[in-house]
Amino acid sequence: MTKSSVSPRFIRASARELRRLQERRLDDAEWLVLVLDGKALAQHQLVIALGVTTTGEQRILCVVQTASEYWRVIASFLRELGERGFSLDRHDRHRIRCSRCSTGRRDSGPRCATCSGRSRCNGASGNKRGNVVSYLAKQDQPTWRRKLQAAYAHPTYADAKRGLERLHRELRLVNESAGRQLTRRARGNTHTHRLNVFPELGVSFKTTNLIESVMTRLEAKTDA
Repeated sequence: MTKSSVSPRFIRASARELRRLQERRLDDAEWLVLVLDGKALAQHQLVIALGVTTTGEQRILCVVQTASEYWRVIASFLRELGERGFSLDRHDRHRIRCSRCSTGRRDSGPRCATCSGRSRCNGASGNKRGNVVSYLAKQDQPTWRRKLQAAYAHPTYADAKRGLERLHRELRLVNESAGRQLTRRARGNTHTHRLNVFPELGVSFKTTNLIESVMTRLEAKTDA
């Protein structure tokens, strides 16, 4: 086989595998979590969907190539997953969605007819804590990061909510801008608490390591 024939053969083979991934039915499992993230590659953006079943199995569900993580792309992406059998009923309150995508519009979730809204699990909370403490002086950031982590670590929603409200009152005395960020972010990061599954799922989904590990492997293969 010549070098010139390797590249076309690889392109054809990888294209077949991608089509198989994009067309695979998803109604053969009961899904608990959907994680979305975007990765910049040269002039393009890849948005990847990772699903987690109720038995803990992790699967890459779909990949879309786009110019940005724009809300229309995300809405179409979610509808396609629904058509393939991944339930995205907006009335289903027992599913957790983690999303690290910048959709470009705050109302992007409800525009997808099958999407269950903008609910997030604690998978985004690490980033949100970073957003809050970034408004503080560097010497104060470690202390407040620990305080926020302790508040989110409460096993029940009532306790976590009280802890975050107490921190909000304290934080406003230190930095009003950081306090506003905490108000905006806090409720959206307690979804596992409100579903009463934090003791079981809080450790696994309080970070975005699930999708970050996928992106790390992608970087290793592409030198991105």
